[in-house]
Amino acid sequence: CSDVGGHCKPVQTLSLDPGMRLGCDEGEYAELATVLLGSREQAFMRMVDQAWPLSPFSLRGMLLAAASLFGLLVVTFGAPVPGGFLMPCILIGGCMGRIVGDLVKTYVDQRVFPGNYALAGAAALLGGVQRATISLVFVLIEGTGNVHGLLAVVITTVVANFVGNLFGREGVYDVLIRRKGLRFLRRNPDWLMDLTTVSDVMSRPVVCFRVVERVGSIVDVLRGCHHNGFPVVSVGGGGGAGGAASSP
Repeated sequence: CSDVGGHCKPVQTLSLDPGMRLGCDEGEYAELATVLLGSREQAFMRMVDQAWPLSPFSLRGMLLAAASLFGLLVVTFGAPVPGGFLMPCILIGGCMGRIVGDLVKTYVDQRVFPGNYALAGAAALLGGVQRATISLVFVLIEGTGNVHGLLAVVITTVVANFVGNLFGREGVYDVLIRRKGLRFLRRNPDWLMDLTTVSDVMSRPVVCFRVVERVGSIVDVLRGCHHNGFPVVSVGGGGGAGGAASSP
């Protein structure tokens, strides 16, 4: 592990997974192997929870891990392989936030808890990439149980969304859906929808069903039509449309 920039770290708590040894002595774990090859959830919890007496990961190790994960994420995102996107983003943001937290603790104030910086870094990256807001705050706070970092997570999420919107209004999933040409109902309709009526988009002649219809008639209609939405009308007793029916 030390050949590629990582170090062997002593296991400081038994409440978390001991990590991956990968050539380290008994009671130690390889920091890079733990982040890249071990449990990502446990690696992130180490960044958030551990600060004394030793940092769970060195600055160089976290920088290498973040760069490696970012490169792999860029290559595999959108590919038909189970590479994941949520946890790599959390780990990358956690590594960068923890680096800032350790630097602040070393050169500014020893009373600073770097784990909150790791939590805020994960929220900032996810907020900027996915444009998630309230759901992101709940996921990170509930997942880590760190209520003390609520204010930091909220502030970084809002700022990350604001900065991300300066470059584009769409999140990474919205961009992927658009590039793949998938059908997606947007949050706000296009302005042309205000000028469009039902008669502009419906087919002619209108094919409809009665409230009580024979199965054979329904089958004949489905076989003769290319669309799958039909108005259901009530004949007699005042008339009027009674709803709509659709077929898969």
